[in-house]
Amino acid sequence: LKEDSLEDYMDEEYLIVVFTLRGCGKCKSIIPDLYKAGDHHKIVVVDSDIHVRSMSYYPRGETFYPTLAYFKKGKFIKTVSMEDIKGKRLWK
Repeated sequence: LKEDSLEDYMDEEYLIVVFTLRGCGKCKSIIPDLYKAGDHHKIVVVDSDIHVRSMSYYPRGETFYPTLAYFKKGKFIKTVSMEDIKGKRLWK
């Protein structure tokens, strides 16, 4: 995400939003695996240090990073794990 414009992606059928922090090593390490996980969804990475307005799409507030949030047609469904994404359990 280059601008604070997460709303531009909310029409996607399946959307994974990854809320990260700039200095978070684990956040950086999972990004390549996310993009390898499949093509059933759009993935948007949000730097929570910069894109504060986009944080409002996650209804629970942030308590840990990275947080992977699953949206369907703009509606928050749940927080997911890498196992959910790799196993494509979200689309069954």
